[in-house]
Amino acid sequence: MLQTGEQVNEAQVVNIRPLPFKVTLGVKGQLLANFDIDKFRFGVFHEDKLISSVWFMDNHGDDIYLGVRGLSGKYKLSLHQSGVCQFAITSPHWNNLQSNNLDLPEDRTFARWKRQSTPEKGAILAAFITFPSAFLTQETEIPEFKKPLYLLESAPPGQAVVVRLLFHAESPSELEGQLAQIGLPIISLQLPSGEHLSIVARHEAFDPKHLAILAQAGNLKMLSINSPSPGEQISDLKAHIHNRPTDGEALHIIEVSGLVLKNNSTENTQ
Repeated sequence: MLQTGEQVNEAQVVNIRPLPFKVTLGVKGQLLANFDIDKFRFGVFHEDKLISSVWFMDNHGDDIYLGVRGLSGKYKLSLHQSGVCQFAITSPHWNNLQSNNLDLPEDRTFARWKRQSTPEKGAILAAFITFPSAFLTQETEIPEFKKPLYLLESAPPGQAVVVRLLFHAESPSELEGQLAQIGLPIISLQLPSGEHLSIVARHEAFDPKHLAILAQAGNLKMLSINSPSPGEQISDLKAHIHNRPTDGEALHIIEVSGLVLKNNSTENTQ
């Protein structure tokens, strides 16, 4: 069934411009039903600055893909019509890492599982992404794309923007009231199979302990080709900490920035 949680205020899209959209989570608005999802882009902003990665969404038939660039390069979440899901480094970037003779794991896949089947009534949660304000310290200019960039307003201190990806069989108009109970329904896409994918977002309280929990359950191995030299460091890095869901569970990704990667080794001068 649809996972709800605490009741929240209704939401509204404000300051709509060709590039980008801006969304304030808190007042009443409208679902962008059957929005052209081709390379749909979204991120989190604060005071006209981008403070998150730009996430890219696309579909090929009934398969949904969500991409982002992080500390280990380019990641892709694949949500297949079969129900099989995967979160992995993209094949091109994996090949690039291999060509640099890095110490790599055997598989480029961080997580692989099977989501719940789409119910006739309600919706199931396939994945959700958390953007905690306290851990988004890197500000950049808002980029310009040929296609719209959908920006979500950052959460107040102690909270996070949470974006959920939901599959459902009912039409967006039939389910919109339920979706709105857990946040702002941003977009909905009808797949060739007749199923729908909807994205909703809201502000929620964030407990920093979630970072430690996911860090223990996830994959934190650094696979960067831009490693610092001995005694040096690279600052202002982004990373995506995630769980490893088992069948029937949802993927949870937490985006953080302002990280420092330091090489504490010393060169052997002998």
